[in-house]
Formats: sequence, structure tokens, C-alpha cells
Amino acid sequence: MITRSDNSAANCLIDLAKRENLDALIHQNQWDGSEVTRKVLSRKYEDPGYEKIRGTETCALHAADFMYLLYANRLVNPWVSMQMKSYLARQLDNTKFSLGLPENTMFYHKTGWFSFWTNDVGIVDDGEVRYIVACFLPLREEFALTKFQALSERVHRLIKERHAR
Repeated sequence: MITRSDNSAANCLIDLAKRENLDALIHQNQWDGSEVTRKVLSRKYEDPGYEKIRGTETCALHAADFMYLLYANRLVNPWVSMQMKSYLARQLDNTKFSLGLPENTMFYHKTGWFSFWTNDVGIVDDGEVRYIVACFLPLREEFALTKFQALSERVHRLIKERHAR
């Protein structure tokens, strides 16, 4: 679910972790509107009570806040945060924001796309600067990829310049 953005794995994770537990964490962090409402499958296969509910969605603010809690080792507890970062460090899709980052930069991230939205969210660490990025582009993936590379190059250069001052 994390390293390949696999929808079947995401559905299994929802079953294992339980929506009510995931939503409790979401509400505890005031990420209202980002509740886990639907699995990624046809509505006819959805669990009873979820067939007609709105689709699961989130926003860049909630995604960035999630990453900040991971960075600070405060998502649930330090152990959970460090485990999650180790998963995010093994992301296999490096076709988005990571393309514009310098070589040997660590990027703990989660990518995704749905219809005409393409996103990449994560913690960037090049050994000198560390920052969190949550980039949700309203573009289909094939159009977003070149934009991500240019954006990440500019963002990283700007942060490095500001840090050097």
C-alpha cells in the first residue's frame, strides 16, 4: 500500500486496522474531512453501510501535518513513527517530487494519483536541510510528472539558499 500505492493492499490495511481505529487517530489530530470512508473498489463490493458514502479524500494540510508528526516521532509514539518512516523510505515510485532532488537525498514519501489528481507527500533530508512537502497537483499523472521535477528542483534550491543565509 505504501511502497507501490496498491489499492488492494490499502483495502486489506483498512480491514486489518479497522476504519473506526483509523478515524479515531484522524479525529485525535483534528484532520476532520480525511476520514477513511471508502475502500478503493466498486461500491457493490463495499462493506455494508459504506456503499453510498462519499469517497475517501484528504488535503495537503492534513498530509503535511501527518508527515510532521512522523518527522517529530509523534505519530502515535516514537516506535510507530520510526517504523512508518522506514516504510516510506522504501517507496518504489520515484517518478514525481524525488526526480528534482539532489543525488543522495533521503525522501520519505507517499505518492499517489486518482483521476486528475497526482500527489507526492514526504520528508526531504539532504543532510543539511530537512523539510516537509505536500504537493497535490490537479493534473493527470502523465502531465504532472515534468511539473513535479521542476517544482522539486526550485523548492529545494530555494530552501538551500535560505538555509545558507
